[in-house]
Amino acid sequence: MANLEITITELTSICREVLEDAYLQMRNRASWDLNCPVVVVDARHQPPRQVQIGVGGVGGVVPVSTAIENPLIREWLEISAEVAQPQEAMDEMLSRYASDFSDAYADFQDEKIRKGGCLIGSDDLAAFVNQSRTAYPEKIAVLAVLPGAEEHQWSVIPFSWTPA
Repeated sequence: MANLEITITELTSICREVLEDAYLQMRNRASWDLNCPVVVVDARHQPPRQVQIGVGGVGGVVPVSTAIENPLIREWLEISAEVAQPQEAMDEMLSRYASDFSDAYADFQDEKIRKGGCLIGSDDLAAFVNQSRTAYPEKIAVLAVLPGAEEHQWSVIPFSWTPA
């Protein structure tokens, strides 16, 4: 069962060994490139799954969605986070955009099924790669997948870490 109240501080404490190893490997590199190590922590289940990987391989660990980049899907996700019932967001989007939203949503659902769940958008992944490059060589980039209130919900939180 996922701990919905887990903090980044608690997560980094649990994953300290993997984070330190990735940090040391990153510090031993002469320059940043797509093989620079990062850590992906999936805390939707306990114990958290920890993966150290080159930043260029994150898309092979965390399913990437291109459909989520559709502005209608982004808007629907924002509305969904604000309303009490998910159906309210769906009804609002359908009333505003009708078949345009219906088509975008069908593409999103097809992609989720095909990839086993879409966790991160391609723009978000590109931002994470840039974060890794910006943090180098002082900090290691970390991508945390945290549980949501429901089993099918999650949030992806990128952050940078350095040993204290």
